[in-house]
Amino acid sequence: MEISLALILDELGPGAVRYISEGASPKFTSAELFIPGQPYYSPDKLLVCRLSEALAADKRFGSCFLCARDTTADADADEAALAGICVAPGDAGLRDLFNRVMRLFVRVAEWVMAMERSVAKHSGIQELLDLSEPVFGNFITIQDSTFKLIAHTKNIEPPGPVMSRLVEYGFQPPETMELFRRHRRLEEYKTISDIVVSRDRITSDYDVVKKTFHLGGSMFIIVVMECCKKPADNATVELFGMLIEHIEAYANVDITKTGGIAGVKALAQDILEGATGNKEEARVRSTYCGYPFEGGFRLFVFTFEDEENVPFAQLVHVLTEACRDGVSFYYENNVLMLEPGNSVAGSSIHAGIQPDIEKTCEAALGALAGFEFVCGISGDFDCLWELPTAFEQAKIASSVLARLRVAGAVVGAGAGGGAGGVGAGGAGVGSAGAGIRARFRLFSQSLVYFFADAARLAAPGVFDSSFLSRGIAALREHDAQHHTDTERILRLFLENERNATKVASSLHMHRNTVLYHIERISGMLGVSLDDPDVRLMLMLAFKAHDLGALGKTPAII
Repeated sequence: MEISLALILDELGPGAVRYISEGASPKFTSAELFIPGQPYYSPDKLLVCRLSEALAADKRFGSCFLCARDTTADADADEAALAGICVAPGDAGLRDLFNRVMRLFVRVAEWVMAMERSVAKHSGIQELLDLSEPVFGNFITIQDSTFKLIAHTKNIEPPGPVMSRLVEYGFQPPETMELFRRHRRLEEYKTISDIVVSRDRITSDYDVVKKTFHLGGSMFIIVVMECCKKPADNATVELFGMLIEHIEAYANVDITKTGGIAGVKALAQDILEGATGNKEEARVRSTYCGYPFEGGFRLFVFTFEDEENVPFAQLVHVLTEACRDGVSFYYENNVLMLEPGNSVAGSSIHAGIQPDIEKTCEAALGALAGFEFVCGISGDFDCLWELPTAFEQAKIASSVLARLRVAGAVVGAGAGGGAGGVGAGGAGVGSAGAGIRARFRLFSQSLVYFFADAARLAAPGVFDSSFLSRGIAALREHDAQHHTDTERILRLFLENERNATKVASSLHMHRNTVLYHIERISGMLGVSLDDPDVRLMLMLAFKAHDLGALGKTPAII
């Protein structure tokens, strides 16, 4: 940590006499009392002494002297004798001057160390501002690229209508955004990268110090300080720079890893948590960060087996790199990926795989190699406001897949796909097909399982003693006694819409043999497979059995 001469003189008050070139502000790691006759002092240490001692000191080593006035001889001294000297204001003695300087070093060092601990503990960006309130006394806000309020100095009143509205609404409302557009503030925020001081009084009655963080060519965090107590002088800007260093460090590990889509992540999380006031607010924020609010989306939810040992930030990063069209972020011990999809009006309700989903699954499977996960995929939805429903759909799909994996029923059973995952029942999925089926599942493939499980939970005793359970149990008992395959034949027959030719091809039987077995199965169960209700009950029984022995495994969430 280094403190500049300007910051030290600001602490001492006005009236200092500088014999250092105007504009120069050397920085120091600490201060020491100057001892005349000592041969060498490091230039990064500020030497505190009496003026008479400094005038007589050897100036060859480039040291800087802060002096208590004990003589007026500086008025007649030559340039060489005055080199590196600054005379403190007032008539404070040497001891008092040294103590004031050291207290400043200690105060700033304690503040910096507290911020470093905050970053190391991942305590949150708000804590950095809490720690900084007594240092500045100015009102500070941190906003994302959608101008949503991330953090602010909570014990300092907002100075003026712009900041008051920001705190009240939690984001910059349309009237403020119009003010920004009219005075080209949006353009400024998008282009500035250094710390900037504005004194134009357009959006504030005070000087404003601000810094915009950019990543991937887009702004993603805006820090604004309205100087309602401390003026925007060199000392204040220097302290602001120290705060910025720690905000940047914290941002690198917490706020985002993908620059221009940071605002989309923040918006998506707020919608999921119900922290967005209404649909119109969400639409406005989506517009600010340049992301469509409507037009067709789908949501991937990645759930991991060992949540405590999952490097979520790293996985968000690798998914972002692998799936460039998606917006990946962390939420509730899951990694979510929002991806452009089909509009509901144009999408198919068929449960089979679509080529764009297959491509995404393959990319994600490669990116997450080595991690135990399952991924549920929502149905297509038209508007970001529908994210909570999409999240629930994807969670149901991932829960169904996890249950099927436990029960050993992941890979599809024959032509109809059975309990298979994303690749089942549709087009081929290439060499990665088995891996995709084991890890990914569509909500449309999971809905019947969800209904079956809900029925079992509603009345487990009734469900387990009904025809749904007893019919499948009777077939399994017959197959065990007679070494037959009636359960498999019946399931394929139902899954293939009673197409005996397809079943025969899958089982390498003659079509008439299939029909013979079906007639015998109908007789064993005492039902007619021409009855659609019977077929539905049998398929529900098969689905319930896939989930794990009808009631012996946890419920689908």
